[in-house]
Amino acid sequence: MSSINITTVSTDSTVVIDDTFYATRSVINQNDYSQILSFFTSLFKDRRLAVDFTTVFFKITESYGITTHQLLTEMKGQTGLEITTRVELYLNGLRSKSTLLGHMTPYLPNSYAARNVIL
Repeated sequence: MSSINITTVSTDSTVVIDDTFYATRSVINQNDYSQILSFFTSLFKDRRLAVDFTTVFFKITESYGITTHQLLTEMKGQTGLEITTRVELYLNGLRSKSTLLGHMTPYLPNSYAARNVIL
């Protein structure tokens, strides 16, 4: 009696993101993940920052129900600061109004009190 041992090689083409901060788990296509990571790596010098932005990018696409291509097209051609502001606005839409991120209106002093300040 003979036996044939067949080993199946399974290549998984997905990336699993376990986000401990938001307590979420996302399964993403590996090609999409590589494309977005390379985009953020070209913008930011720090690799960890690019990985963090990639994780947030996929959280935004899942939460708002838009495709990665739509959001990436929206961000292409912008500087790092412009993209940071755009991501901040998307994240503010997902958060409680009492915990908004870094976007505030400039403080305008009272003109009557300002005239009494001696420089």
